[in-house]
Order: sequence, then structure tokens, then C-alpha cells
Amino acid sequence: MEAHFSEKHSQLFAESLSNIESSFSHLINSVSMLEEAMEEKDDFFIVLRDIKAIRDSIIEFRRLADQKRKMLILK
Repeated sequence: MEAHFSEKHSQLFAESLSNIESSFSHLINSVSMLEEAMEEKDDFFIVLRDIKAIRDSIIEFRRLADQKRKMLILK
């Protein structure tokens, strides 16, 4: 029973890490696209607003990832 729990726990952890990696890859791509757009656009403030939104998303994602990590540790 305990081995099954440990295997399930490891699988959940691996899936969580995979999701985190995927999310960070998406965020990196988004920031790169914004950097390109900033070079092309005259309206810097629109791009700045988007960058701030991404920053806020990263902060929220870190908070959620930390909660998930704590839940996995407690299990």
C-alpha cells in the first residue's frame, strides 16, 4: 500500500514539474514576443502593461506552485 502511495506521489510530482516547465516555456515565449512587439510598436505603454501582466502571472504561478509543492510534501 505504501509503495503504491509513493509511486502515485512520485507520478503526481513528475506531472506537476512537467506542467511547471511547460508554463515557464510559455511565459518565456510570451515575453520574447512582447520584446519583439516593443521594438516594432510606437506605443510603449501598451507593451509595458502586457509585461506587467505577465510579471503578475509569474508571481501568482509561483504562489500556486509553492502551495502545490507544500501539498505534495504533506501527503
